Amino acid sequence: MNHREKLLEIYQNLSEFEINQIQLPEEYQNYVAEVAKKCFERKAVYTVLITLLVHKILHPSQDIRYHKAELPNGFGGRDLDKKYGSPRVTMVK
Repeated sequence: MNHREKLLEIYQNLSEFEINQIQLPEEYQNYVAEVAKKCFERKAVYTVLITLLVHKILHPSQDIRYHKAELPNGFGGRDLDKKYGSPRVTMVK
């Protein structure tokens, strides 16, 4: 399964997802809230984040902080974005 297919699978299964099923420490809830607030202003950062998270789902042992191929144990994050295309969606505020 490639990154696009995985992202579509996740998107299609969202209706089964209950936000209350996830319990995050308050500190992380604040991080998620901050990212959610900024995603409308910083679409490029948002799409990179989605690309990296999908990559982590597909390759759990990969440290996604090393998203450059020239880094030790790194991978080409930009190449993934070009190959599979981050979702370029119009977000409605």
